[in-house]
Amino acid sequence: MDDRERDLVYAGGFFDGEGSIYFAKSRNRTGTTNIFLTVSLVNTDLPIMEWFAALMGGKCESGRETREGRKPIWRVRWQSAAARRVLQVLMPYLRVKHAQAQEALAFEAARRFAPGQHPRMSAEESARRMEFHRAWQARYGQPKGDSLPLVTVPVVDQV
Repeated sequence: MDDRERDLVYAGGFFDGEGSIYFAKSRNRTGTTNIFLTVSLVNTDLPIMEWFAALMGGKCESGRETREGRKPIWRVRWQSAAARRVLQVLMPYLRVKHAQAQEALAFEAARRFAPGQHPRMSAEESARRMEFHRAWQARYGQPKGDSLPLVTVPVVDQV
């Protein structure tokens, strides 16, 4: 096993324990709700979070405030195409979140338009996405870290 493979094995296990896969909602100015894939990792160990961000192509950000005397919380978050890329790379190494990652990638693969394009979404497509979001939350819930402010991370093609 080479160093890259060893890193990915460790990253998969770390993500299984500390990561989240979920779908966030946003509403545009016309009132259409969009659902987009989000993958995040939250932890108090800054060096490991910076390592993970460098490995997967992301940026480690300070998360929510903690109580006095506690370690600060760090977060890396990927959305849409970057989130798909992270899940595709980690998929062979996931055990706990493998089925959830497969389901998320299958939903993304069934998009009615190409990633990066934003044509007007039909009411039917919006309703389909909202139904998927409700079913997803019923199965998996919403991660606690989702209450953190949204951070846009640069996509780096390192993987």
